[in-house]
Formats: sequence, C-alpha cells, structure tokens
Amino acid sequence: MSLSKPVPYEAQKSILSFMDPMVRLEFAQRCPSIRNINKLIPQKFEYFETDESCFEVNQTVIRMGIIKLYKNGKTPKWIMDENRDGGSNVDLDRYGLSYRFQFGRDAEYIGFIKECLKKHSMTEIEKARKLEELAARKLRKDQKEPPFEQFLQVEFFEKSKNSGDLKLKNREFLVYDGNRIIKKAREYLSKKIFGEAEKIDIKTFEIGPNIMERAGMGPNPHPKRSFYFGDFSIKAEQLRIETLIINNATGNSLIQLRPFLDPNHRIKRIFLNENLPETDPIIQKNDFLIINSNSMTIFIWNRLKNRKIHLPKASFCDFSVRRVWESWRMEQPEIGRVWSVGFEKEEKMKGILTCFGKIEQAEERGTRLYLPINDQSEMMIWGEETMENDKEWCKSKWIVKIENIQIYDSRI
Repeated sequence: MSLSKPVPYEAQKSILSFMDPMVRLEFAQRCPSIRNINKLIPQKFEYFETDESCFEVNQTVIRMGIIKLYKNGKTPKWIMDENRDGGSNVDLDRYGLSYRFQFGRDAEYIGFIKECLKKHSMTEIEKARKLEELAARKLRKDQKEPPFEQFLQVEFFEKSKNSGDLKLKNREFLVYDGNRIIKKAREYLSKKIFGEAEKIDIKTFEIGPNIMERAGMGPNPHPKRSFYFGDFSIKAEQLRIETLIINNATGNSLIQLRPFLDPNHRIKRIFLNENLPETDPIIQKNDFLIINSNSMTIFIWNRLKNRKIHLPKASFCDFSVRRVWESWRMEQPEIGRVWSVGFEKEEKMKGILTCFGKIEQAEERGTRLYLPINDQSEMMIWGEETMENDKEWCKSKWIVKIENIQIYDSRI
C-alpha cells in the first residue's frame, strides 16, 4: 500500500512561489491538478530584458529572426553574415521585403533605387543591399519566383553570470511563408514563459538596446526604429516590477508598458536616459530615478520632484551649484529628499564639494557641509567612496550625496 499523501494546499502554494519559473512552467504542464493554484501564485523572475530582436529570461536569451538561403546553394557571404547575426527581426514578404515598404509602387521604387546607385557613394554592404532590394522589387513587380527560401530561426543561448558571454544551446528552424510569423512567435513564446499566473513579479525588467550586440554577438542587421511591447502575451495590469531599466527613447516604451503594470504596485527604481517624459505618471510616482546621459548638468535635479535622484555623471561649475541651491530654497523640498552624483576620480568629487563650500551660507561640521533651506531644514552634503550597498545603482568609485534633513538631526 502506498504511503504517499497529497501535498496540502498551502504547501503547494509555498512550493510554487519559490520554484524557478522555467521549472514551474514544465511542472504545470505535466501536472494538470496544480494549474488552478499555479494561476493564483505570482510568477517570479530575477531578470527579464527585451529589445526588437530577442528577449532574455534570467540566464536564457531567446533570439528570433528570418534568415535567407539561396536555392542554388550560393547564398552571398553578406547574407550569410546577416543570418549568423540573427537575420531580420521584422516580418518580410516572400521576396524578402519588409511589410513597411508600400506595395503597388515597385516600378517607382525601382527607378529610385537605380538613381541612388548612380548618384550616391556607398559601402560594399550598402550597395549589395540596394541591389538585393532592386532584384526583389523587379521579381515582385513581374510576379516571378524568388531565387531563395526564407526560414524563421529561433536560437536559445545560455548567458554566463560572470562574463555575460553567450553560449548557443539550441537552434530551431521553421519554413517561413511571409505570413507575419515573428509577431505570432513572440506571443507564443512569451505565453509559454509567463504562463497563466494572474501576477508576474520581475526583480529587474530591462528594455533595449540590442542584447546580442552588447554580448559581442554582432549588430542587428535589420534594426527596428521603435520597441513594441504589444507582441508579448501579458495581461493588463499583470506586471509588478522592482527595478525598471529603459535604455532607448523612453516615451514610447513607457506608453506601451503602462497598461501592463499593476496599478497597486510601486516600482522601486527606474534607470533611464535624459530624454525622459517628465510628466509620465510612471516617472512622477517613482521614488528613485537614476538618469544617464553623456551631456548632463546638475540642473536636472531641479526639474524633477522625485524623492531620490541619482546622476551617474554630470557637469557642474560654481554658477550651476549656486543656482541649484537657490532653486531648492525656493522650492522648499520635503524632509528626506536625496540627490546624488557619481564620479570616477576623487578630485572631481572634491571639486563639487568645493563649489558648495564657496556659498556664503555654507557651514562645515566635521566631514560634511550644511546649507540652510528654511528654519526647519537644511541640506547635508558629503562625499565618500561608493559603499557596497549603493553599488547596485551607482557604478562610480566616488559619490556625492545631498540630503534635506531637519535642522536638529544634523546636530546630534
């Protein structure tokens, strides 16, 4: 007689909540009896990243693209190179032309391409692509068979935790008929990965830029101009994100992402570039912003009202430092707000502290500077080597922090 007993309901919930999402997916498929409980327990992911060509779940990168092989076995080298780099991540028709190109105007485009080839200097690759498009448009105009076949290629890579290098684990192919299959494939795979849970908890959610290029796998040969989150099979108000990282133009990404976010969950941190939509509710409600740019000044501190704002780097001078402080005095920020900026060199860190110290009202107490805001609060300013618990969001060796504190706190 079997001594095994069914696992209690609460124990099942606990086991599922701590199970790796990919293992949990397979478990739910093999054990139909747990599917109802599985829907109630949020799926938990350490890391999820997506761009226009692939997405990464924890340590697995999945890339999809359309590749092209000539029927006579003589595929041009430049096309083979593009195949190796993943192929096209946009849906193509049977002639290898993007659906973004207008149909019914091939004769006009043929003339335009010929003119471009005559008048403009091009690299060998640019010229080869133009000639390929010219040939494809002629074939489509005359309704002739293309000399190549196209395949949907799906690649699975394992990402090293230490180096970030990618190792190909599996590659699968499907004959491509030009029927907009990439969108369907992304929807299918994301549904399989995220399962049917009512909520999805993601510790770090990152959007772009090209994942493969950052891993040293070559640039995307057919980049899309914008990111489209709608290809993912995720329910409205389902995502609960702890850290959001947006590396591309943020406005479009935030607009697309917003309907999928749980309105009752607050994102802990947002990393994004300087071209942020300051009026976006996601930005305004977030407590901690990390803003990156190659040409940023500390004036951005005054544009935003978030409780904590960090700049990985920023330029400054005596004038900008004084203006920032004067703006704070006019704004009267609430107690507890924090601003910070990172520096690679200690002398640069000391430079901004010197600028604050030149303000007449500055008072030095021990290793810190204090600047008055009003009768109840003052700015406490100090610099230090970046501490271990700050390295998750500050990659610089040195950091300057500014905190608005109650006056009596600074004298304890």
